[in-house]
Amino acid sequence: MHGTEESRVVLVLRDLGVGGAERVVVRLANYLAGSGVDTHLVTLVGAGPLAAELNGDVRLHDLAAGKVRNAVVPLYRLLARLRPVSLMSTLPQVNAVAVCVARLLPERPKVVVREANDPRHEAPYSRRLGAAMRRLLAAAYRRADLVVAVSQGVKEGVEEAYGVDPAKVVALPNASLDDGVLARAGAELRDDWYDRLAKRVVCVARLSAQKDHATLLRAFGQLDAGPGTGLLLIGSGPLETEVRALVDSLGLGGRVKIVTQETNPFRWLRTADLLVLSSRWEGSPNVLVEALALGVPVVATDCPSGPREILADGEFGELVPVGDAAVLAAAMRLALSRPTDAERLVERGRDFHIESVGPRWLAALLPR
Repeated sequence: MHGTEESRVVLVLRDLGVGGAERVVVRLANYLAGSGVDTHLVTLVGAGPLAAELNGDVRLHDLAAGKVRNAVVPLYRLLARLRPVSLMSTLPQVNAVAVCVARLLPERPKVVVREANDPRHEAPYSRRLGAAMRRLLAAAYRRADLVVAVSQGVKEGVEEAYGVDPAKVVALPNASLDDGVLARAGAELRDDWYDRLAKRVVCVARLSAQKDHATLLRAFGQLDAGPGTGLLLIGSGPLETEVRALVDSLGLGGRVKIVTQETNPFRWLRTADLLVLSSRWEGSPNVLVEALALGVPVVATDCPSGPREILADGEFGELVPVGDAAVLAAAMRLALSRPTDAERLVERGRDFHIESVGPRWLAALLPR
């Protein structure tokens, strides 16, 4: 079902690689199209594997510009032709480009930018956002019609770090779940190491400083949960070499497995006994919702921001201090030893299903 020009929405992102932001945008695009909105999705540098998950009513435009900065002119030409009533972008560099291009259009759409991280906490751990980039983002976000923050903590960070009028910033939860997640969780999985474990601890996270795998590995080393307990790390990233070296130095080689190429982590997560997230900071981590939706208990750091909001102040999972391996180990030990009320976790996960949060996103995107 295709909508009309009066409801035409364009969603812009870098690519459709397998990432949290990309999955959220694909879910949102499918929901909008299914709601009768004329939905267009634009990738600036290339499509990617998640393009296969778009339904037939979403029109995909791949600019294949190679780099985000090379997409400015092609994006302008496409938007001038499509004349959308609303434009939404996600991820910092793409947001800056989208706002700048939209201001040049002869018919300016409503401009919505999605922010997934708290800029107050991201900067100390990353060099991606230099001073010039931060100034550019502040200017862009102040010129957007609406900034959608994925949690209350991110909302406060955008207002403080970028000086955006609080009236122009709204906290909307990620569309972290759809029925496809549950379907993909049922995919066949055969892995001798994983199959023989008595207890399965899983972490799905990029191998980066933000995710603090070092604390997780040290905590797992202190767990003393028996030889039948294993830790599975799913993810790739710049610290892969360091993470593998730490596994070896801690003597955990036989008890830890790292899977770097996996487009369907849900099939591993479905039979996990525990999901652990040891991040230093977050925005609104989708993997916590995905674990809850599959009835898997969760232990997460009480980092800024997102985990506390998703887990409702610890009601639906354990929250531990950032960087404290001993406390993390104790929380993991407790979670593995007590019975799980899976139905209660599943119900909480459904609060973040696209059918639950989609109407709020639809209201935010379409002009009144």
